[in-house]
Amino acid sequence: MPDDAPVCRRCGRCCQLGGPGLLRDDAPLLSSGAVKPEMLVCLRRGQWARQDGMGGGLARLEDEMLKLAGVGRGPHPWQCLAYAPGAGCTIYGRRPVQCGALFCEDTRPLEALLREVPALDRRAAIALLPLPGERRRLWTELAQAHEEACDVRRYFALLDMGDMAAAAAMERYDAAFRQLCVERGALEAACLPFLLGQPLRDLPRHEG
Repeated sequence: MPDDAPVCRRCGRCCQLGGPGLLRDDAPLLSSGAVKPEMLVCLRRGQWARQDGMGGGLARLEDEMLKLAGVGRGPHPWQCLAYAPGAGCTIYGRRPVQCGALFCEDTRPLEALLREVPALDRRAAIALLPLPGERRRLWTELAQAHEEACDVRRYFALLDMGDMAAAAAMERYDAAFRQLCVERGALEAACLPFLLGQPLRDLPRHEG
């Protein structure tokens, strides 16, 4: 590498903009328990999301993806939960492969990785997690039932049509489904973002 070639300064900016997505090559992180369900959030088909890589704009997701969750507070609400300001990545030795490929001054290696390696979705992730068989089946069924009743694409279509009553009804069903999962012991509240994604009413909206 030339002496004047740019190198990563480990400034943490990429970590502050959002956690990495999980790819097929990250399967050992799930099967070993290094990455747990409560560390993840599912971005579902049809929702608006910033494209992976530095400077990516908002776009509708054609397929769901799993990401390390954000901290949910300012000044960087999507800051990766594994990042500690002043200290860096707290799971550096077990970080997702996307982290190793991302370099803000040259995103080509990351773009190539994302083209070549499929993303992990919830079904694949549930199959990898060290769960008892009965719970694995239950989680798979819950995710499917929720997806059918609270499809993000249908929700945004209702909003686009101005059918606020139907959209609000879907929001209420979504909230009730989540509450029931926790009350009946099927899920811990911390695992809801992984298995069911973000609540419909909290999904990012495209502004123009």
